[in-house]
Amino acid sequence: MSGSGFVSIILPVYNAAPFVAATVASLLDQTWRDLEIIAVDDGSTDNSFEVLQDLARKESRIRVFTKPNGGSSAATNFGLTHAEGDFIARMDADDLAYRTRIADEINALQRSEDVALCSTEVDYTFFPGRVFYGARRPRTPQEIRVENIFGTFHIHPTVVFDMRKLDRQALRYDESYLLAEDFELLSRIGLSHPTVILPEGRLLVRRQGHGSVTSRLSGKNPGYHFRVTMRQLEAHEIAATDTALLAILSGSGPVDAAQLEA
Repeated sequence: MSGSGFVSIILPVYNAAPFVAATVASLLDQTWRDLEIIAVDDGSTDNSFEVLQDLARKESRIRVFTKPNGGSSAATNFGLTHAEGDFIARMDADDLAYRTRIADEINALQRSEDVALCSTEVDYTFFPGRVFYGARRPRTPQEIRVENIFGTFHIHPTVVFDMRKLDRQALRYDESYLLAEDFELLSRIGLSHPTVILPEGRLLVRRQGHGSVTSRLSGKNPGYHFRVTMRQLEAHEIAATDTALLAILSGSGPVDAAQLEA
């Protein structure tokens, strides 16, 4: 490990009792030791809060809060108000972090005077004992800047924010962008700062679709995604006036290459 810096890891939790202890263990086992875990129970109806309380009694680096259910972004925003780290990391309650995840991302941020956000690729497991390796394609900051006009290429639970370069008070998710809050925030940061994606997998995504907001409402957010995309196009002074292109971006029309080439 090189460099130094205190890391606050925001962990929103909703009905994740079967998974969250292993998730927390993977964070406590990081090679980067100077960290805290801010776990926010988002009004779980299972015993997630009790599991978190038991973990906090055994480990001083865990801080546990609970609030009425309001969604993942509301829980993350709540956690952000309590985070004082030089770096702030995001984590989902049913994933596993590889041991060098935090160290690798902090080192990448410390190597640059300008990069304010780092994320990584991920691996997946759908069956016990089997890992499916994700993408391993290096991207330049310029590529990421262009890609993020149209979608969230930073995988949200892998992001780390460098608070030495960002406004701490402005680092909040806009909860009005249902299911596109991460795209809205990450693209907003990308407008003013370069960002990086480490090409190696540093997170294991597991047990998908166990009841998360995204899995329950998937497909219902094209309008919110469209709002962010239009803002991005305007910020880059790109005119989006073609009817077919607007239909595709808004999710109301099929992606037809012939339409775009016409």
